[in-house]
Amino acid sequence: MIEYLLTFFSSFAHTVGMWVLGLLAKILPAERVPWMLADPIGLLAIITALLILVEFARKVAWVLVVTAWVLLLVRIVMEVVG
Repeated sequence: MIEYLLTFFSSFAHTVGMWVLGLLAKILPAERVPWMLADPIGLLAIITALLILVEFARKVAWVLVVTAWVLLLVRIVMEVVG
C-alpha cells in the first residue's frame, strides 16, 4: 500500500516539475532548461504549496478562535447586564 502511495507521489511530483520546467522553457531558451531537475523542482513546488495552505489554514483558525472568544464575551456581558 505504501509503495503505491510513494509511486503516486513521485509521479505527481514529476508531473508538477515538468509543468514548472515547461513554464521556464517559455521564458528561457529551451536548451538552457535542465529537464533532469523535474523531480526535485516538483517536490519543492508541492512542499511550497502545502506550506502556503497550512499558513492559510492557521490564519483562518486564529480568526475563528478570536471570533469565538468575542462571541463568548458578548454572551457573558449580555447575561450579566440583562
